[in-house]
Amino acid sequence: MSKILVPVDFSYSSKNAYVYALHLADQLGLDVDLVHYYGGSITPGKPLIITGDGSIQGSVHRRLQEFSQPNPLAPAYDWFEIPEDVTVSYTTGISLTPSAAINKMAASKEYDLVVMATHSHNGPVAKWLGSTAATVSESCIKPVLLIPPRVQYTPYNRMVVANNFETAQPLVLDQLSSWAELFGASMHFVHIVTPTEAKTINFVPWRLMEQLIDGKPAPKFAYEIANVEDNNIASGLEDYAEEREADLLIIVNRRRSRWGALVHRSLTQDLALTTKRPLLVLHTEADAWVDY
Repeated sequence: MSKILVPVDFSYSSKNAYVYALHLADQLGLDVDLVHYYGGSITPGKPLIITGDGSIQGSVHRRLQEFSQPNPLAPAYDWFEIPEDVTVSYTTGISLTPSAAINKMAASKEYDLVVMATHSHNGPVAKWLGSTAATVSESCIKPVLLIPPRVQYTPYNRMVVANNFETAQPLVLDQLSSWAELFGASMHFVHIVTPTEAKTINFVPWRLMEQLIDGKPAPKFAYEIANVEDNNIASGLEDYAEEREADLLIIVNRRRSRWGALVHRSLTQDLALTTKRPLLVLHTEADAWVDY
């Protein structure tokens, strides 16, 4: 059975993303693989507790297993159950570059999706998860679903897609159609027009309309195409999604190398730090390179 890959750093936010992935896996008929990579050294300020097989890795693996289980002493709002039809497996390893390790793991055919928290509860740079999530979402070969802190799973009814030239590609439209049809959701394609772009002829919506209207086969989901003027693309998308009461925000990127994702700030990174709803990152040219 295919799996959802869920990297965690033991923070509250990553626990929330894991619980979100459990519910999504249950709906999609998938299993979950929980993974944690560490640097191989003792974390300053934290006690070293040797459990499991007596090794540091054995201790981390044991901690990961405990992390995945419901806490009987947790308050009601933090309680969760592992769905009966979802199997949870565990992977731990040493890596100085967790994003590279996650990308390599996700490239396996057994994974359909990566689910991560947007950042740790203590802040976007408090732990490795924040920068790792942004890097993985831009360089991973598989779709990446980023979950903001405290966001709980609900089935998707309305999806907002950031419309750009990549959105009209047949491969991307096929992925978008699959998501819409899986949940019976409507899809809103919105292109944010900045003041500078407003002065030029804008062909983005027309390319998409040509694919949707003239393409074969015709889409099996309800859709809407809109242009919205805003000074900031990220805030424009968020405002539109809020007005439409969207359950999911989707952006389509050309994959970058892992180093390119680290160096260059992008719309993905801006949205990951500010979005109030799940953010699905799809990619074009899935086989352009393998960057470990």
